[in-house]
Amino acid sequence: MTVLKTSDIDARERGGGLFKGRVTVQPVLDSDRSDLRTNLISFDEGAVNVFHTHDFDQVLLIPAGERHCHGAAPDSGFSHIAISIRDKTTL
Repeated sequence: MTVLKTSDIDARERGGGLFKGRVTVQPVLDSDRSDLRTNLISFDEGAVNVFHTHDFDQVLLIPAGERHCHGAAPDSGFSHIAISIRDKTTL
């Protein structure tokens, strides 16, 4: 068993038209040897992603009891874990 602390995982800023505002991605379980990706996506206050589609199924895990949207409210940050297969995302 491996215990991961998100504070020990480098956060990379994401852009490219998919997000409005500052968003970082931390690869929780990611490998060039696998098509499966699991990332922690963190939205700064007010950041959101634009409407988009995927060429793959995606599972989002939101902690129980956490009030959320798919993006951050103007006055608070927001994070979610996205589990998907390696493929492309279309805006």
